[in-house]
Amino acid sequence: MNFEEVWKLLRKDPIQRSLLWRISIIAYQLGDVIKAIVYRMYYGSEGHHSELKLALADLIAQLKILMIQLRLDYSEIEQLGLERLMEFVVERMRR
Repeated sequence: MNFEEVWKLLRKDPIQRSLLWRISIIAYQLGDVIKAIVYRMYYGSEGHHSELKLALADLIAQLKILMIQLRLDYSEIEQLGLERLMEFVVERMRR
């Protein structure tokens, strides 16, 4: 199963089609990433590494579903993000 197929199943439920619902889920997933990083900082990476991986995987999955929902191309958005990051890094290195 791929993300397009998952979206076809999800969109049958009206609440899953709500952008407010989707961004709420994304915010929740981001919170899990933050929690895992903080725990890792305070308690060490043992045991928290897998928690961080799962939290990042969940966040990326929700972002992919959002992009499908908005009819945006993930690869294009990823490339755009890389280009913007590189512009920032180059500008920062000039200082």
